[in-house]
Parts: sequence; C-alpha cells; structure tokens
Amino acid sequence: MNLKIRLFFLLCCSFSSAIAQEGKWSLGLGFSPDFCFRTLRVNSQNSVTSRFLQTRNGRERIKLGYTTGIRVMYEYSPVIHLETGLLYSIKGYASQYEAIFGDQIDSTNTGFVGTSMVHNLTHFKYLDIPFKVNMVLTRSEKKSLHFTSGFNVNVFLEQKNVTYVTRDPQPDEKYLSYGGNSNKRINISTFVGIGLDIKISEKLHASLEPIFRFGILPAYNGDPIRTHLWTS
Repeated sequence: MNLKIRLFFLLCCSFSSAIAQEGKWSLGLGFSPDFCFRTLRVNSQNSVTSRFLQTRNGRERIKLGYTTGIRVMYEYSPVIHLETGLLYSIKGYASQYEAIFGDQIDSTNTGFVGTSMVHNLTHFKYLDIPFKVNMVLTRSEKKSLHFTSGFNVNVFLEQKNVTYVTRDPQPDEKYLSYGGNSNKRINISTFVGIGLDIKISEKLHASLEPIFRFGILPAYNGDPIRTHLWTS
C-alpha cells in the first residue's frame, strides 16, 4: 500500500471510538495512532550540553505510536461531560545517523573501512489514567462539537529500543535492548483538543477527537537534558 494512502488511513482512523450509552453514563473503546516526539530542555547551559543538544536535534525524528483502551464518561450537565478510563500508550521518538565502522580484525586500523546507516526506534510504554473535561460548544440532533482538556497520570511500564543497522552490501541487522532503570515511574501529561460526537443510535455514538498531549515531567531522572515526551 502506498505510504501516503497508509498515512491518510491512519489519520482517518485516529481518535475514533465507539461509545455505548446508558442514562448519564457511557462506556467505550478508544484507539488513536499518534505522531510521537519529544521536547528537549537543558538543565545547565554549557559547551557539553550544547553539543549534546545539537547532536540529538540533528538525529532524532518523529515516530508513530498509539493510544488505546477503555473510556468511561459521565454527563455532569448538558454542557459538561467528565471522562476517565484506562489506556495503554506507546510514545517515544526515532533517530537516524550514519556511522563509520573500522576493521574488526585489526582494531588499531583507524582508516576508513565502511559506513553503516543506523536507525533507532525508542519506545516508551505507559499505562495512562485520564481525567478529562469535555465542554460542549455546539449541538444538533445528530452531532455535537466539544472542547476537551485535562491530564493523564502516566505509569511507566517499559522502555524498548529497536536498532536497525544497514551495512551495504550486507543484509540489515536488528538489535533489541531494554531500558528503564533511570526512567520516572510516574509522570503527568496535560492535553487539549477538540472533538466531534456523532450519534449513531440512542445508545451508540462515535467520537472523533484529535488531541495534543505533553509530558510535564521529563521521561528520565537526572538527565542533564530534560526529555519531555509529547504526542498528537
């Protein structure tokens, strides 16, 4: 399938969830493919952190992740809806750079032997507990538009690093590693967005809801450069 078609499909499916409603309470499943990245902030500005920041900004890129889970909503009033749930999310970022590898037989040979392209995917896995407030802006018989805001409690589960190394003409190599010892166990992320609710029947409706989420706390403890994860 063409990459543009796949991206279009992902964007169309993002933020969609079917909700079953009974009285003031609603229960449903949510799923959204997410564009994931990070924002870097320096604790102390010096030549070392400046070079480190420049290197990371030159290598790292947006990657795809997702958020999925159970949503529970309570209609506090016709205008205000409260929502929570239990979600599983994969955040993170990608990096790509070219490396030079030397002679594996003679380690003293520092001359050029070959180059490799390194592509790394850093996955942060979380269990998220959202606390949302949805404010209805407009409403018709079948549709309503709302503004949403709130925060997530992010419980860290695992950090998984997947590295692909290409050394032409050799086949690609894949390496897996796991981190997490220095990661914050509990994080808080705020979010804001706008949503469209579509009524399918009296007890069933779908919600399309693009949301931007930003981690208030850095992903790591004691990092000279603070890495704040975000998704959209």
